[in-house]
Amino acid sequence: MCAFDSKNLFASQLMLPDTKDIRELFQVRKLLEPGLAEIAAEKRTEEDVVRLENLLTKESVNKWEADYQFHMKIASITGNGIVVRLIEFISAATRKAMIDVHQHIQTQESISNFLNEQHVQIFKSIQSNESNKAKENMILHLDYVEKVLVNNVLIHT
Repeated sequence: MCAFDSKNLFASQLMLPDTKDIRELFQVRKLLEPGLAEIAAEKRTEEDVVRLENLLTKESVNKWEADYQFHMKIASITGNGIVVRLIEFISAATRKAMIDVHQHIQTQESISNFLNEQHVQIFKSIQSNESNKAKENMILHLDYVEKVLVNNVLIHT
C-alpha cells in the first residue's frame, strides 16, 4: 500500500494549483469539514474547547495562520489522522489563494467580522455538543468563504 504524501503532491507537479484546482479542493473541503465539525462536537474534551476558544480570542497578525489552526484543531479533535492529513493537503494546496482572501478580508471589516462570527458559532456548537448545529454552521461558513474567494480573489487572478 502506498502512503499518501500530501506535502509533495503539488510540489512534485512543479506547479501551483490553478483556479479549477482551488475550486475542486474547496469542494472537497465542503464535503469533509461539516462532518468533522459534527464529530468534533461529539468527541471534544474540555481541553479541546479551551484550545479552540484560545484560537478564536488570540490576536494574530497572520490571520491565515489563525484560521488554519482553528480548522486544523477541529480536524484533530476527530482523532482521524487520515482526515487531518487531507485537510493539511488542501490547506497547503490553497495556501496562496487563502492568504489573498485574508488580505482582502482585512480591507473589508464587514467580511472579517462576519467570518469571525461564523467561527464563534462553530465553536459554540462544538462547545455545547450540538453536532448537527456544528455541521450546519460549518456548511454556512465554507459556503461564505468560497463566495468570498470566488468573487474577490479568483476572478482577479
